Formats: sequence, structure tokens, C-alpha cells
Amino acid sequence: MFNIPQTTYSTYESGRVIPPLEFLLKICDKYGISLDYLCCRDLESHFPYGASTDKTKNLLNEIMLMNENDIEKISAFIAGLKQR
Repeated sequence: MFNIPQTTYSTYESGRVIPPLEFLLKICDKYGISLDYLCCRDLESHFPYGASTDKTKNLLNEIMLMNENDIEKISAFIAGLKQR
């Protein structure tokens, strides 16, 4: 999708290497998000009335680092919680 080797992407995803700005901007363009959002710099704007907590921010950061399969599992878990 980003025309880079899988091994390079894996080093970015694992946090072993910080991706270059050009790559980060490609991600932003692909998903229609800002660089601040990608880097978790504007999380406050996503919580109404300043309702964010450190736990919530940490959880969102963890989700942003997950692969698609793990995100699907988390989504299914949340859907199950909503049905209670």
C-alpha cells in the first residue's frame, strides 16, 4: 500500500525505527487524518468536555499501534460489552 518493504514497515510498527516524515504524511493522506492526530497530539479534541483521562489516552495509543486483526478483536469485544 505504501510501496515499502514489509520488513521496513515492521520496524516502524514495532517502534524500533521512527518512520520518516514523508511516510507519516502518506499515512495521513491515505486515511484522511492530520499529522497531529496520527501522533496523538490532538486527542483532547476527540473527548467532549475534557473527559479524557490518562488511561483513555494510553488505551487509544495502544489501539493505534495494533494491527488490523487485533483491532477487529477489540471491536468485537466492545460490541459484546454494549449488548450487556
